[in-house]
Amino acid sequence: MRYIIRFTEEARMHLRQLSAGERKRALNRIEAVLGDEPTRITRNLKLLRPNPLAHYELRVGALRVFFNVEERRASVLVLSVGRKEGAGLWIGGREVRI
Repeated sequence: MRYIIRFTEEARMHLRQLSAGERKRALNRIEAVLGDEPTRITRNLKLLRPNPLAHYELRVGALRVFFNVEERRASVLVLSVGRKEGAGLWIGGREVRI
């Protein structure tokens, strides 16, 4: 089953802040991984502990894509895109703790 991928306005803003190469790499991985099996846990996709940000995280190099899956609607909602720098996670210009 193919999942529909949707983006929040905040996630779109985060993507616009990336370089063209990073944005292309992130969107290609989002489409490839989240379109087919968004809940299949792998080395680069993990289920997060309960937190206010998202249920899942997809790693794309130093980038982190946070999303939720709506099984009933067969859709994925990308909530935000951040960058891992050392021990910190930066989303929208702010350091975030999960």
